[in-house]
Amino acid sequence: MLKKKFIKEPIYKTEVMFLGNCDYKQMAEVIRKRGYDIDEEYFKDSDGAQLNFIDKENGIRIVWFESLKKDADSIGVAVHEIFHLVVRILDWKGIIITPEKNLDEVGAYLIEYYFREFYKFLYEKPKLQKTVRKNLAGKKT
Repeated sequence: MLKKKFIKEPIYKTEVMFLGNCDYKQMAEVIRKRGYDIDEEYFKDSDGAQLNFIDKENGIRIVWFESLKKDADSIGVAVHEIFHLVVRILDWKGIIITPEKNLDEVGAYLIEYYFREFYKFLYEKPKLQKTVRKNLAGKKT
């Protein structure tokens, strides 16, 4: 089942959508519904991607995971895509990763932050919609 979550990082003020458990065509449809154009065929052999639809003021960053399995391969894809995400955020903010003046700490912080959020995303159960919860609450067993 398709799963998505918006993550707002407070220090560098970035917003990311994690999107998972969907193939490349479903991923492209989600992106098109947000008003962005995408060549879905580019991703047909991918198991994940980091996409940016950003201008100076608006836009969104998306990290897509075809599968949200709790195995080494899926975790590896997550780390790979989160690294791309962090490099692009730092580039957008004009920050160069270097050990001088501890600027590599900025990248390490963002990787840790987004991986922690991915871990929560991976393990959290989908929330029921309000109307479904209301109906379930009203039923007696």
